[in-house]
Amino acid sequence: MRVFATRMLLFLIPCLLGVMSFYLVDLPRYYAYYYTKNDGCAITWIYDRIYKNPKPIDIAFIGTSHTGCGVNDAYLDSLMDDKNVVNLAYCQGGRSMQLSVLTDIL
Repeated sequence: MRVFATRMLLFLIPCLLGVMSFYLVDLPRYYAYYYTKNDGCAITWIYDRIYKNPKPIDIAFIGTSHTGCGVNDAYLDSLMDDKNVVNLAYCQGGRSMQLSVLTDIL
């Protein structure tokens, strides 16, 4: 029984190290945004606006599809000449994506 336990432990150590490496290695933001399940949401546009567009974001609306449909950012941007207004709503469920967008902006 002792031989079996040591062999099982020797087998499980590389497997556990491999699984732990998935959690320890940070995924580049490009892959996180571009390889999500994109069902009509503009998640790639959000990445391009945050990282590639040189204009600063002064006012950002982050939320669900209700925020995306309810806030007219182009109209608000035309009203405020000195501020850049952006609507970064993500239409799929889950608060983790909105939290990721918020931490990327900050």
